[in-house]
Amino acid sequence: MAGEPKKPESPKTPGGPGDGQDWVERLTRLAGLVGMNPIQVRWRLRRMQQRWAARKADARTTVDHVTYRHKTCPACGRVNDAGARRCSGCGAALGSRPMQVLRRIGLSLPSFLSVSSLLGLALVVVYARVVLGEGLPGSVVSLRPDTLVAFGGNFPPANAQGEWWRLACAIFLHAGLWHLGFNLFALSQIGPPIEHIFGRGRMLLVFMLTGILASLGSHLWGLRGVGIGASGAIMGLCGVAAGWGQRDGTTVGRNVRNLMFKWAVYTTIFGLLVNADHAAHLTGFGVGFALGFAMKPAHMQRSARAGLRVVESLVGAALALATLALCLSPPQSRAAEDFRRRFDLAEGGNMYAPILEACELAARGRSAEALARFLELVPEESQALVTPAALESTCRGLAERQALCRRFRAEGLTAIYPPEALPASDYERTQLERKERGLCSDLLDGVPALSEPEAAPHPPAPSPAGRGGG
Repeated sequence: MAGEPKKPESPKTPGGPGDGQDWVERLTRLAGLVGMNPIQVRWRLRRMQQRWAARKADARTTVDHVTYRHKTCPACGRVNDAGARRCSGCGAALGSRPMQVLRRIGLSLPSFLSVSSLLGLALVVVYARVVLGEGLPGSVVSLRPDTLVAFGGNFPPANAQGEWWRLACAIFLHAGLWHLGFNLFALSQIGPPIEHIFGRGRMLLVFMLTGILASLGSHLWGLRGVGIGASGAIMGLCGVAAGWGQRDGTTVGRNVRNLMFKWAVYTTIFGLLVNADHAAHLTGFGVGFALGFAMKPAHMQRSARAGLRVVESLVGAALALATLALCLSPPQSRAAEDFRRRFDLAEGGNMYAPILEACELAARGRSAEALARFLELVPEESQALVTPAALESTCRGLAERQALCRRFRAEGLTAIYPPEALPASDYERTQLERKERGLCSDLLDGVPALSEPEAAPHPPAPSPAGRGGG
């Protein structure tokens, strides 16, 4: 009737009438028509609806927290005016508005004079020094392995010669911009909370010690290639904080432990993408966790004795500064020179060219010069085997192989291999022909031609397991 007062509307509640109840009832009736239990379907749909409403409420709360206009003190948690620069309660610096937003979404930037920022600066300085030392186009983005070895990369042959300083220097070296960028970001997020818990000096000492032990673990686990990067030391920081949090057992300790485990997972995933040194990562985290768990929480916090903190700070600073000096001006290394020579030969695409040049010198009667040239191509540990007779034998074999290659180009595979030694399948024969074509290109194109021997016999027939090798 006109003029009759309207009934007040019932408030909307998540899952209740007026809040999506229509679609719940429609689906419930549809479920009953196909033989399902309507009561169970309605109950599950309402539960799902309530969970979705709770998630939306949490998201709104998070947005409100991140966009909150007032500043929250990171030290004491006091709320301050939006324009304040220091906390009215404890006097701590509040930072700018962007810094407040970063902290609220879980990110942070270290202060200018923090150990984390100074370590990051050291990593950048060392990377710039190595780039300038290499001096090749494109070296800003990616560095050559031989350059990393020359500047102190963890390299087993060099370690075997007593160059153990590389275990520390490898912490400050990085293979490229992506590698450096990830470790800088990880250090900026992990370092500040660890400095807050343990103190700056202790954090630096833990960084250096776990990084060195991570390099040693990689070496003992059979490192192949060159080990470099700060991620082993960063994983060591994660491990120490995780071990401390586990031993502490409080809510704060558990939160720190969980955060460090997350960063360990992130580092491992990044390592899988770039084929990183997983042995160093695992060693760094394991050693750090054992160290953090073995000591009582009170001894790991900043409230420890002042004298011990001073000693730890001095030892950590000495290790870091000595390592930085070694990376910026590395000692001469015979192992690094040998590796660079072999790498240059491999990069040039023809490792036979310098040997053929030595053979040509010997053919001209300049035997001493030829022997010295040949010695440059042989690692130091094998130079005792280099004799005039060995050089003569090597040159004779190369001359025979050059003769066979000339016949190969004229007659095909049957000039080198007897018919019964050729593979049966067309695919294997094609692969063998491609291999011989590449070898003969190295031995004939743009290199000295040695005197052809009287006869060039067929080489022995390759075994089935050895096809395609050599």
